[in-house]
Amino acid sequence: MTESESFATAFDRQLEPLDATGRIRRMVQEFGRDVILTTSFGPTAGVMLKLVSEVLPEMRVVSIVHGHETERTRELMELYTRRYRLNLRVYQAPRLPVPEVDTPEFAHFQRVVKFDPLQQALKAEAPKVWLSGIMREETVERRYFPFARMRGGILAVYPMLDWTPMQAIDYCIAHKLPMNEDYYDPSKGPRQDQECGIHTRAMEG
Repeated sequence: MTESESFATAFDRQLEPLDATGRIRRMVQEFGRDVILTTSFGPTAGVMLKLVSEVLPEMRVVSIVHGHETERTRELMELYTRRYRLNLRVYQAPRLPVPEVDTPEFAHFQRVVKFDPLQQALKAEAPKVWLSGIMREETVERRYFPFARMRGGILAVYPMLDWTPMQAIDYCIAHKLPMNEDYYDPSKGPRQDQECGIHTRAMEG
């Protein structure tokens, strides 16, 4: 095990017994303003936006815009930015037609529209910790993710990893967080069940 892998494993063990807020707070205690959140303003994005705003209101929030956003996604981006006074950093991906799933063209599309812009954003923001609201039940690939792992020299942390999508929906309802009932991510295919690639592709160090 490399030094960076040992570093991530140590944090994974610390984070596992905590709740989502505790995991965010632990990262902020350790790394302060060097923690960022990425969001696509998806179905239950309000959960992480609320939790992060309660721990570190000025945390940088990074979102990649690809041009295929629904009207509801654009509406929630504006709504949540106002509600929590988000320190939002928007990065633009090229707008391209969506190829057929399971083709080399689709894999290239995922890289150009999601993966490459994210790498550029992470390079520009230069965080030590990257928070994401992914959950294990969302895709097969995420089922065995740890709570913390190294991704291109950045510690990727998933505070909601052990939540179910239904738990996230219930939380949104209980806390009156508007949900995105019309979310569309072109990199996830027509059924929205494909792994988009940003959490599985090897990243540059």
